[in-house]
Amino acid sequence: MIGINMKNIVNLRKEEVRNLNKASDGRTPSLWGKNDQIQNHSKLNSFIKELDGNNFFYINNSKMKKKSESLLDNKYLKTGYNICNNVHIFINIVVVVIGIILLYKVYIHDTKNTLVEGEVVSVDKCEISAETELFTNYICKSNVRYKDIEGKEYTNPLESESDELKKGDTIEIYYNNNNPSGIRIRPKYLYLYLFLGIVFMAINTASLVVRIKYKDEPWAQAIIGVMCLGDLINIID
Repeated sequence: MIGINMKNIVNLRKEEVRNLNKASDGRTPSLWGKNDQIQNHSKLNSFIKELDGNNFFYINNSKMKKKSESLLDNKYLKTGYNICNNVHIFINIVVVVIGIILLYKVYIHDTKNTLVEGEVVSVDKCEISAETELFTNYICKSNVRYKDIEGKEYTNPLESESDELKKGDTIEIYYNNNNPSGIRIRPKYLYLYLFLGIVFMAINTASLVVRIKYKDEPWAQAIIGVMCLGDLINIID
């Protein structure tokens, strides 16, 4: 629509120039002098060139856009693109749903349990369960003393998989609100895992929006196409 309007404007201005030329040739009565004619001719001609330039840019820009949009005109490429995109949409939906379920479980866990500090009063056993260059994980059986939010003191056995526990260590534990004797050690990197999980879910949600709402946009097609090409290379390898 913009290109058509620009053409109409250019044609109207050209018609005015032709009328001015007729006036300067004496075929049509002129109400201004020669100098005024030259000045107005110059202004209108400059304006016409400017409009022609804008129109040329619009037309060429439209051709470029049509060219980029025609990359998926090939039915085989389009079929492959749609299959790949739909597979990723399904994966994104699964990831987002799993993320929502896990966040809901964390929320339910926090409403049913209370986080407090406890003191390790004895360690029955502590053995290495996993060891790498970065960390060493232990499975420990210990006894922990702690207080609930009402100030009542408990000492209960704790089975944990975390760092090595020693007598006198202060650790963070959850106790069950309905059964304060039931305790669990707080995961070492709980909030880091939560943060990474939320970020990962946000990325998948954004990917889902792009793949569904903007899949016909050239920039989205470029991104999705590169990702699909990467998937194809991984499958071949």
